[in-house]
Amino acid sequence: MGPDRSLSRLGLLLLVGAVSWALASGPGGAVTTLVCVGAVLVGADAVLVRAEGSLADDLAVPPGARPPTAAWWLGPLAGGLLGVAGGVLVGSAVALAAGTVLAVIGLGGVRAARLRRGTVTDPATVRAARRVRVFAAEHGAGRGQEVDGYLVGLGDRWARLVVVGPDGAWGDVVVPAGDGGRAAAALARVRLVEPDDRRVTTVMRTGFPAWRRMTASL
Repeated sequence: MGPDRSLSRLGLLLLVGAVSWALASGPGGAVTTLVCVGAVLVGADAVLVRAEGSLADDLAVPPGARPPTAAWWLGPLAGGLLGVAGGVLVGSAVALAAGTVLAVIGLGGVRAARLRRGTVTDPATVRAARRVRVFAAEHGAGRGQEVDGYLVGLGDRWARLVVVGPDGAWGDVVVPAGDGGRAAAALARVRLVEPDDRRVTTVMRTGFPAWRRMTASL
């Protein structure tokens, strides 16, 4: 679920290749092209991650606290530095500009992350709650709308938080057992019920397609 960061990885790979080619005295035009394409891919990935974050931050955050943001700025910051290096090495103003813009975007994300640094709960619980909210939005839940779910123990330390979307699709995510799992559910606006509660059994889709969807959802 969510962006797999493949765009960012590909973009950074192109930027590393551009710098390596520049160090090997490669043609300036080719290096500039690689820098620009890599910068576009990294920038597009950052937009996708930020868009997911706007959905995922639909959390039931306690008053006076804020959850930490996803580190979407890492790609632009690293890519920007590589782009600037490639532009300087081949003397390309276009590559230098592309790298500078990307680096500025990354630095802006670092500053925003520092301003938003919060302590809702431990990072693993926040990540699990965000994944649940994205899943809920993808399967019919409106912003702020509760969804049904239940906890299933996985030994002494962990539990499965099973979530059922309004459209009947369901998935699960591993959360800490006990109070940690209940905290993740509350943060993700999950109304905990018993596994055999009719509110989930009557809407939950079953069969092979549902199992296949469940394994890929959260």
